[in-house]
Amino acid sequence: MNSAVRRAAVLAGAGALVASASALVTPAAHAAGTGTGQYNCTSTLKGATISVGTWTAAVAAFSPSSVAKGATISTPLVTGVISAPAQATALLQAKGISVLQGTTTVKYSATGAVKNPGARSTNVAAPLAVVPPSGNALGIALVGGPISDTAANSAGTVTYAVTSVAGTFKTNKGTTLSIKCTPVGGSVTIATVAVK
Repeated sequence: MNSAVRRAAVLAGAGALVASASALVTPAAHAAGTGTGQYNCTSTLKGATISVGTWTAAVAAFSPSSVAKGATISTPLVTGVISAPAQATALLQAKGISVLQGTTTVKYSATGAVKNPGARSTNVAAPLAVVPPSGNALGIALVGGPISDTAANSAGTVTYAVTSVAGTFKTNKGTTLSIKCTPVGGSVTIATVAVK
């Protein structure tokens, strides 16, 4: 399977993940938006930071589309998928790494009509991911939550945007692999909530 077909399969899997997660959310809360962006990613090798290429990340926040002024903004689920290029797969294969599993910290901002606007973070699980043969893209699924905020006492819009994604993964070699990714060209909006 070539990298283009693999990437399509990864994104299709992300859609299935989001669809299945939405079934767990009450009718009043749904994915207000999914932010897909390109991220520059790095890792650490023998104490030195190295580039592992540009990755694609699609993150969805299952937030309500609107809330009343002063109400709690409850986001029961945060899901997503990270798609790493063939370059990263080749590096992992060269190290004999075939399996990854760990935790990812998604840093994001909450701005607009929200009390205490500013930086936020949430930890999401990265279940078992199998590294494909060289030449194929790697897909890592993410699932986590809940997160919550309080809407401002005035009408407006709350915007959630990802500022970085950093994962720590255990490998089949018994080693720990750290990967940090920052959006190309600035933060990526993943959800907006109207405050009425």
